[in-house]
Amino acid sequence: SSTDTTVKLWDLWPVSSAAGAAVLDEVAPEQTMIMRPSEALVKTFNEYEDSVYSTSWSACTPWVFATVSYNGRVLIHQVPRETKHKILLSES
Repeated sequence: SSTDTTVKLWDLWPVSSAAGAAVLDEVAPEQTMIMRPSEALVKTFNEYEDSVYSTSWSACTPWVFATVSYNGRVLIHQVPRETKHKILLSES
C-alpha cells in the first residue's frame, strides 16, 4: 500500500527459500552481499485517484492480487507475463 496513489510490484530475491539458501551456502560470508542479485521494480500500477489502503494476493492464483484505495476502488492486477515466465523458468 502507499500514500502516493501507486502500487509497486518488486522482484525480490528469496533469501529464505531453499534455492537462496543453497546459493548462500556456496559463497563465503564476506561475499554474500556482492553475489546476491539485486531487487528490481517489475511494474508500477498507477490507476488510483486516492491513497492505496491495502493489497492482498489471491489464495487461488499466485499471479493475481487485489488492491483497494481509500475511496473504495478495488482493482485486480496480474503479475506481468514476462515476469511470470522468468520466475517459472528459473525454478526448473
